[in-house]
Amino acid sequence: MTMTTAIKGANLMLPSEESYPLEKKVKEFFSQDLSELPFQPTGLTREYYLDLMEPLARRTAEWQDERGAINDPLEHRERVHITPDFTFVLSTLIAAGRCRDLLDKCILAMDAACHDLYQKKIADQHLDFCSNTLVHALRNLRDFASSQDQARWRRWLGGFAPEKTYHDVEDRGKPASEVHNWNFFAVSGEWLKKYDGLTDNDDFVEKYLAHQLKYFTRYGMYKDPKDPIAYDIAGRSSAALIVRNGYTGPHQKFLDEMTRRGALTMLFMQSPTGQTAYGGRSNQAHWNEAYFAHLCELEALRYRDMGDAKMAGIFKRAAHLAALAVKRWLVGASEYSLCKNFFSPELRHGWDSYAFYSHYGFGGATGWALCYLYADDTIEERPAPCEVGGYVMELPGDFHKVFATACGMHLEIDTRGDFRHDSTGLGRVHKKGVPTELALSMGMVKKPHYSVSVPTAQSNVAIGPGWEDAWGGVASVLPMFGRDTEHGCQDHEGIA
Repeated sequence: MTMTTAIKGANLMLPSEESYPLEKKVKEFFSQDLSELPFQPTGLTREYYLDLMEPLARRTAEWQDERGAINDPLEHRERVHITPDFTFVLSTLIAAGRCRDLLDKCILAMDAACHDLYQKKIADQHLDFCSNTLVHALRNLRDFASSQDQARWRRWLGGFAPEKTYHDVEDRGKPASEVHNWNFFAVSGEWLKKYDGLTDNDDFVEKYLAHQLKYFTRYGMYKDPKDPIAYDIAGRSSAALIVRNGYTGPHQKFLDEMTRRGALTMLFMQSPTGQTAYGGRSNQAHWNEAYFAHLCELEALRYRDMGDAKMAGIFKRAAHLAALAVKRWLVGASEYSLCKNFFSPELRHGWDSYAFYSHYGFGGATGWALCYLYADDTIEERPAPCEVGGYVMELPGDFHKVFATACGMHLEIDTRGDFRHDSTGLGRVHKKGVPTELALSMGMVKKPHYSVSVPTAQSNVAIGPGWEDAWGGVASVLPMFGRDTEHGCQDHEGIA
């Protein structure tokens, strides 16, 4: 019999640990004796996260205008939440002892970002993403800004009504069914504001936390429309920050359990190259690995606090592998890179329509800043699952993926491609130590919902079987079938 606990204020039941479909298999996997496994620590510390951030911050500082805003060099104007993001990242570097020569720029950017949020003037109506980063920036600048500056920022950050300000809320005319990941960022920002004594918008936090809970699967993954892997990571990052920053409200137990499950599931999706899984929009952006690493650093703290050095070390190792996976695109590269290719940014190759050169390239930096702030260097690395191998994991229904890892090889299969970003079939073949683009790193689609600068494939592309119908001789291939076609593949559950 499965035991459940009612969640006050939500029409949900919190499953017990036994309801996590992978619980038994995960425990068996981590009970293995890995003392004989060849293992070389990365040697990374939290300073490495600063190494990834600093070149991005210095480049972006060149785009600041006299008001303090960051203007996209390709769009020639400010886009979305680049100025708050820049403020957060640069303030993290300054608090860590770097980029002190840019302190004036940081103060100016903080002024512009806090004022624009207060006045509802954030570019492209992306207000929902700003409170979270600006509260962290305020913490970072505590010893570097005047008391007058800090008082002004606190007044602006705490002085607006969230329901009347943010975009992804019901009061702005959206039906509840369309309120998704933007709102989760806003909720995490409002909780951080309360935690730091800036304001108390408990009604907003509890209302929308109750709404967000229904998007979590039994595997602890966060469902945004069309099941993008990137926004599972983003959604769980918001939830994990709320829990880590002292939330003890009626949904604490649920959020803590879902972030625990989601992090465990995520470990078995990581490639031996360190990369996160592909799937859905934004899946090749560097911020995927940054926020994956952030979630791992938070989980490392969870297990450290529990006295479980082994699991803490496993998550620490997974975070470091993810951080190393993007190094060749970020450190020493001649271009400001958004995603895992070397096309000129003017071509927008691989970019979703909402991605802009400044903010989407910088998105990874905010994740690395969170990694730095929440990392504990006393935790010693232990081998991550992607290095141990010997498993196959399937996510049935939601996310519809299969992952297999053994002997340094890694496969990812999409069992129901959505035809916007992904094809049905084997879309990823990775091998440790080999460039990920040597073979397939993701499937291709005939009509992608992202920009490409070369001719598209004539049909969906993935590795899979083809056949001819016996009665008509009509050729078919697996990538032609997906979540929007009449016929699909039967899903099964588990990890083996």
